[in-house]
Amino acid sequence: MARRTPRHFQGGHAMEQAAVRLNNITKRFGKLAANDDVTIEVRRGEIHAIVGENGAGKSTLMNVVYGLVWPDEGSISINGVERSIRCPSDAINLGIGMVHQHMMQVGSYSVLENIILGREPRTKWGSTDRKCARAAIAQLSSGFGLNVDMDQRVCDLPVGLRQRVEIVKLLYRGADIIVLDEPTAVLSPQGTEELLAVMRNLRSQGKTILFISHKLPEVLSVADRISVMRKGKLVATVESGAATEEKLVELMIGHWPARTSGSARSAAGQGVLGVEGLCVSEPGSASGLRNVHLQVRAGEIVAIAGVEGNGQRELAGAIIGIARPTKGRMFLDGQEITHLPVRARRERGMAFVPEDRVDLGLVLNATVTENAILGPAYRTSPVSKGWIMNWSAADSAARRIIDRYRVKMSGPARTSVMGSLSGGNMQKLLVGRELAGDVKCMVICQPTRGLDIGAKAGIYDALFAMRDAGCAILAVSTDLDEIFEIADRVVVMYKGEIAADLARADSSPEEVGLYMTGVRSDRVGPGF
Repeated sequence: MARRTPRHFQGGHAMEQAAVRLNNITKRFGKLAANDDVTIEVRRGEIHAIVGENGAGKSTLMNVVYGLVWPDEGSISINGVERSIRCPSDAINLGIGMVHQHMMQVGSYSVLENIILGREPRTKWGSTDRKCARAAIAQLSSGFGLNVDMDQRVCDLPVGLRQRVEIVKLLYRGADIIVLDEPTAVLSPQGTEELLAVMRNLRSQGKTILFISHKLPEVLSVADRISVMRKGKLVATVESGAATEEKLVELMIGHWPARTSGSARSAAGQGVLGVEGLCVSEPGSASGLRNVHLQVRAGEIVAIAGVEGNGQRELAGAIIGIARPTKGRMFLDGQEITHLPVRARRERGMAFVPEDRVDLGLVLNATVTENAILGPAYRTSPVSKGWIMNWSAADSAARRIIDRYRVKMSGPARTSVMGSLSGGNMQKLLVGRELAGDVKCMVICQPTRGLDIGAKAGIYDALFAMRDAGCAILAVSTDLDEIFEIADRVVVMYKGEIAADLARADSSPEEVGLYMTGVRSDRVGPGF
């Protein structure tokens, strides 16, 4: 029986004009069809966006293109010729490069070593020609506005700079077909604009770009065409000029998500989290922290804004206890916690969502249930009594998080491995776990990174509910739209210091942007 051709390709461009054509791709994981008979044509020299809810099958489809996943059915044509892509090296040899949502890097290697890994230039004696490599990388970095310090270890870099290294590595390999899986999720607003400019420049040079993103405004601003996926199926492919956010959301989830208003709340209460004169110096940090004073009150969301690498990571790490301060003090609910370990802080009511969910927040080779009860939950009844685990209660605790935050997986929580979930579903489980306990103070970094619009609304509602219940929330975000959506106060960091402390209602994204880039430096607001 012949396969059907989706109607939005009937009368479309001829095969020879397509850089990539995915023909009736089906990929199953157990009973779950991650991709269900998907056919997409990507024209040569276009930016083609793939959008959809978390778990819609976008990353799986791109992993098929890059050879990380083999389809159960269907075929792939590159530049009009059917190809077998069984591994990433096949894809690379066909001129396909991919920047993954979770960076595939060797943390102990330098930036230069990561970029040239597997593509090392050689001297006539057979050794690595580092001088040649440096020159090539410097030229690429400068030409595309992606400057990196080639001598730093990758593990010492913040997430935003690690993403930049991945992009430079892809450009170094000279890919003609470029797959970007949520590339702007870790970038500041300025970094996002720079990347979008890079993408436009690559398109103008004839490169073809496949682009996964949940940020619909940037999709509409840069994409030529947009393919929408829902529950593993292709719903539609539309020209971006004929699309709107509302139309895309309706195609993705069937409706515009309703959400609780963040403005209806009672006044903030007494101080819960206090930071006095905090200084932190860490290897690989250009700024660290210098004399930071901060207070977060009960029933208040304070958002930390700033370009990536200006001390936000060090501040969050010091508060939760994974970074050691060189000076200063910290208080939780009136008690000093400066020298307490992470476990003691969590037992006193502190919760933490790190910016890097893979390295710091989750255990990818453990089950979803095991990840759902990490932290204080495993020591509390009914999940555990002493050294005895009640796995039925643990499964129930995991199920509550899964149901509330619509976490999608291919099987039961007890047997599903965390690493099999999409990045967005990992984030939903992590945030749900941290919000589930008896929390006095929440430190949450990049709360909705990689989430679709419906999932974002659910996370915001949960944060507002926690705030209204009296929790003090410190949110670190590089997304100014998000900051002005959730914050009561906006604290701006620049070069490791507090550049401004502003009431959200009395400020604007434009004003915050001036402080983020150092154009303005006068400190305003209540401070500590």
